[in-house]
Amino acid sequence: LGPGGGAKTGQYLKIIDNNFNNNKAQYGGSIVFEGAQSQFLFNNTNFDRDASYFGRGNNLYFEYNGIELTQNLLIQENFQNSRSKTPRPKIGSETILLGEYDWLLQGIYINVYVDKNSRATEPDGTIGNEFKTINETLIVGDKSQGSLLNVIVTNNNYTETYLDVGSIQMIVNGGTREGTVISFSGVVPTTQAHVRVTNGSIEFKTTTIRLTHPDHSFVLVQGLGIVQFTSNTIIDEVESFQKSGRLGIINGGSIGITDNSTMNGLRLTHEYQELNKNKNINNNIKKNEVEDFDFCTWKTGMIDVSSQGYVSIQSSSISNIGSSIVTLKGKSTFTTSGSDFTSNGVFHLEAPWFEQNVHCEGAGIVNIINLQTQGKTEQNASSLWVDNDDCELQGLAAEVESELFVPEYYEVKAKKASQNRYEVQFTGLKWTSCKIGFDIYEQSGKKTRNHTRGQLDSINNAGEIGIANIDRDRVKSEFEWRAAITFGKHGRTEGLILFGDGLLRVTDYLVLFIIFF
Repeated sequence: LGPGGGAKTGQYLKIIDNNFNNNKAQYGGSIVFEGAQSQFLFNNTNFDRDASYFGRGNNLYFEYNGIELTQNLLIQENFQNSRSKTPRPKIGSETILLGEYDWLLQGIYINVYVDKNSRATEPDGTIGNEFKTINETLIVGDKSQGSLLNVIVTNNNYTETYLDVGSIQMIVNGGTREGTVISFSGVVPTTQAHVRVTNGSIEFKTTTIRLTHPDHSFVLVQGLGIVQFTSNTIIDEVESFQKSGRLGIINGGSIGITDNSTMNGLRLTHEYQELNKNKNINNNIKKNEVEDFDFCTWKTGMIDVSSQGYVSIQSSSISNIGSSIVTLKGKSTFTTSGSDFTSNGVFHLEAPWFEQNVHCEGAGIVNIINLQTQGKTEQNASSLWVDNDDCELQGLAAEVESELFVPEYYEVKAKKASQNRYEVQFTGLKWTSCKIGFDIYEQSGKKTRNHTRGQLDSINNAGEIGIANIDRDRVKSEFEWRAAITFGKHGRTEGLILFGDGLLRVTDYLVLFIIFF
């Protein structure tokens, strides 16, 4: 037996003229393949209503990855005349999570046509008898049996209110992303979402999605459901980007934004507020002022994920979102590569550089493979990214040890503020008062001692200079002193040598001695 009960195979497996129905396991619902040498052939084999409790591969799961799997095994020659009616992902592995190779078991999709200007008296979705809305196409499928619908939408502006996809696997194909505009508005049922997917899937291709109702989320994904935005799809908000509901709520399913798609300008209603009202924006940012507006916690995201849900953003652009992008709770996962994240977070004129992208708490995973800025791949662009509360950081996120963000820090100096006080000035880029502090200490070889730690008293409105005041007797002039910036729960920068009035290091004395000699 394989993990959770699926049949497990090693070297070679040939299955001909077989049916797999109603099988459930942790990973592969019907079959788990082990070992890089596994070989197999499926011929005239059908899968129906299998399930993976972890949503990894409802029919087949491979316990190894890499080029041998994708180039040598996941090829059409190994899947002859075989089909699956099971919801996505049908085929999975540690790196194949959103059904990228499901086409190998793909059944025959039914083409269904939609034209807003259709004059058909008895529409059935065929050419010449097109439906007028996407919602009408659902009558062609069976929500409980995983029907396959390829919905072809003629360029126009459409208005939809509610799509209950169930277990149907639906692809919504627009003509061009500017020409096919689908606005979701109006009051929806008690689900509080315009699109509900339970164990099925819906993929929006080459369309523009517009959210116009501030009180409703766009999608609710449950069970093993999957929602994808691909092929240059745009997701935006129609009313001057002022407010909208969440893009998605995931309870065990997954959302993918891939293939040069764009999400721009969405703002959660309850988080869109004038955070700087009744304040002089030229003042320095005070810690208590910022926290009054939930600026530093941002635990609500545009995509809210729980119950082993999964979010993947690949080769896409996410910008001007008025909240964090993703909030992970429980054993949920977020992964991204090749995407550009710009100007996302609760709007605050006093800290326009502060970005809020991923908040993770519990036992979740955040995997940042790489990022892009203005089309160029950056391997060191994790600043202003992750607010981590005991989740596992992987990839680039782990390499830079980013818990809230990694401040850029390049100078520190001190001057006498009074007879008994030093004013220490830290210089860097894009700082806020959120979970940021300092550590001044004596350095002797690899050993440190006499630490003075605290919060910065203020940060100027350009986010470049932070000020802290300390007692003069905490810093003795005969030693070498360094200062580091601390951030998040455990993060800290490298300590820089502290220069200033009355502060001489051991090396300074050596230089003076050499000159004198």
